[in-house]
Amino acid sequence: MRHNCLTVISVQVNIPTTAGDIGVLAGHVPIIQQLRPGVVEVIEGSGASKQFFVAGGFATVSEGSSLAINAVEAFPIEDFSAEVSVINIGERMDEFGMNLG
Repeated sequence: MRHNCLTVISVQVNIPTTAGDIGVLAGHVPIIQQLRPGVVEVIEGSGASKQFFVAGGFATVSEGSSLAINAVEAFPIEDFSAEVSVINIGERMDEFGMNLG
């Protein structure tokens, strides 16, 4: 099932590929690259950046500098904060009747 996570005009997108990290800017040559697990960073014209963890997939740069990332799984990087992890662990432990004390 396809989900559009983000459609944005950006100045640069940094992607983790099996050939190494690549920065995609306007005018980039058309390519297809296999993604490795890592962080995709989208840098907008304002300088703001958004980061996503991808588990793998493919990135395609087409003529006209359009980039499509087809990821197996992708999550906003803020989903991986320590606070969220502690809450999730606590909820799972409660769910299974476990406690640390």
